[in-house]
Amino acid sequence: MRWLRHFFRQLCCSSSPNLSISERFRDFRLKISSIPEITYKDAEHLDALRQVVDWLNIRHGRTASWIKTTSDYSKGKRSNENILSISESFEAIELFRLWRSVEADYPGIKKHLRRILSKGPLLTEGERTPGGKDSNANKARNYAFVVHLAGRLIYGGTDVLSVERFRKTGYSGPAHGDISASVLGRTICIECKRTQSRKKIDRRFNEGCGQLLSASVPGIVAVDVSAAIRPHEQVFHGDDITDCS
Repeated sequence: MRWLRHFFRQLCCSSSPNLSISERFRDFRLKISSIPEITYKDAEHLDALRQVVDWLNIRHGRTASWIKTTSDYSKGKRSNENILSISESFEAIELFRLWRSVEADYPGIKKHLRRILSKGPLLTEGERTPGGKDSNANKARNYAFVVHLAGRLIYGGTDVLSVERFRKTGYSGPAHGDISASVLGRTICIECKRTQSRKKIDRRFNEGCGQLLSASVPGIVAVDVSAAIRPHEQVFHGDDITDCS
């Protein structure tokens, strides 16, 4: 179908109906590129994490623990745990920046964010059992992928109708998939999958396709492979600093 050929562009630019497709796509890219880049500076990073825990009233869990590991790092304690914690804590800061101005439009999403950023192991490495199998410990980061993708779509101007079970105020229709969005007058479903194994990427993608077919709704499958491609207990992989740049 013709509308499906332009799906990605329309999904990202559906809030600018008076512009051409190319203009809307360019508008979306400009909005996404305007998301403040998060760079690391000890004091600023600590302050940003404190804003997250204050906003969500988090007192325990991984985000609260990241404050300690970041503080330890700033004091010269260069352990693998501290370095990896800083890398992973960027996600909490970006979720805060994406959602703090729009969370009121999705009743209940703020409590969901609190659970996501409170639960789960300190590091991604803790999501896997000694035998290498996925464990229930990965649920918080799985949910984080969904709300992170939804937040970026909203920031870019997409009319997101629901994020998981949380509907946008004024929308009472079905909440298909992990994310539902209005595109060209149609409800589009996005199924989100996250895997920690390269061997399971195809499996997760096929699961998402099966869910779309079962629901009989048009949509796409978004797959987060960041945990699958990052080497164990490493942030970058290379022989020297040039390879990691």
